[in-house]
Amino acid sequence: MLSDHSFVVADVNHPCQPCTTESDFRLVRNWRGIDVDAFADDMRRSELVVSSPDDVVDAFFCYDHTLTSLLDQHAPLRRRRVRTRSSARWYDSECREVKRHTRTLERKYRCRRTSQTLADWRQQFKKQRQLYQRKFAALWLTTVDSCRCNLRELWHAVNDMLQPPKEKPTAKLTSSNFANFFRNKVDNIRESTTTAPPPVIVNRHALPLSSFQPVLECEIIKLLHSSPSKSCSLDPIPTCLLKRLSTCIAPVICRLCNLSMQSGIFPSQLKRARVLPLLKKPTLDPDTCSSYRPISNLSFISKLSGASPPMYRSLISSRISSPPTDHFILLKPLFCLCMILLFVPLTTTRYPYLCYST
Repeated sequence: MLSDHSFVVADVNHPCQPCTTESDFRLVRNWRGIDVDAFADDMRRSELVVSSPDDVVDAFFCYDHTLTSLLDQHAPLRRRRVRTRSSARWYDSECREVKRHTRTLERKYRCRRTSQTLADWRQQFKKQRQLYQRKFAALWLTTVDSCRCNLRELWHAVNDMLQPPKEKPTAKLTSSNFANFFRNKVDNIRESTTTAPPPVIVNRHALPLSSFQPVLECEIIKLLHSSPSKSCSLDPIPTCLLKRLSTCIAPVICRLCNLSMQSGIFPSQLKRARVLPLLKKPTLDPDTCSSYRPISNLSFISKLSGASPPMYRSLISSRISSPPTDHFILLKPLFCLCMILLFVPLTTTRYPYLCYST
């Protein structure tokens, strides 16, 4: 084979690109190493179960303090090096298992250095690459096909597939800026509606609200198992661990809910939320407060005790001891809404989470 091209050798100075994987040291807990039975035994012997306070505020404080102390005892914080790396949407448990098997065969080859181990490693690596390609193609084919009748969703799917640049966090806005903006926004809405005529409310005869029936432990257990395993940094223990302790924690939560309903007090520590401002659209200015939407994260016990409307309806609305008349059926959801508005003003702390109250 003849060619008129000559072999060219040259040195090119190319700046080294930074690695996409970041390493950092964080304080983590060994969640898998927690002995749930030992945790439950220590909780049964704690003040929370043996001699819980009768005051509703002190009882909720005892709940947080006891569970936090037991968590520090059974899963203490340890300093560990963590590597943050974003995973693809198509990377699932099957891909993770195949990759783990590939790394096992790789270590076996590097230890033995035989032709058989090399062939096994190469064959497994080929299977892994083919699986990744199938997962990638299947994900985007399904995504695009599901948005075939919606051009807006199709554009978002294609834009996501092309991997647009990530949103850059703003360094100009502080928690005080966000708090003042949202507080002023509410004040402006109230000021603009001060001249509006009052609503016409027709008085009607309704049966009086007599009392609440006490919450039962079976209801708490049912709510624990039916609730999503979402946790917040305000929780003393994760929700997944709380569900595993449902049999011994249900009487405690049941007593807390009954104390709150009997006294008509929703403790101030449950009126806190971690509010994260999220950018509404990537095209908006990240240095403007109006470009963000506040997302509130409540603690699990506050949602179970009254802050979450679905849970609150199941614990409060169903406890109104009156016969089901037409007028009273209409009043029940209004009553629940009023109770939520009265019991749950939000106060939040720490940047980037806002701090505001009503």
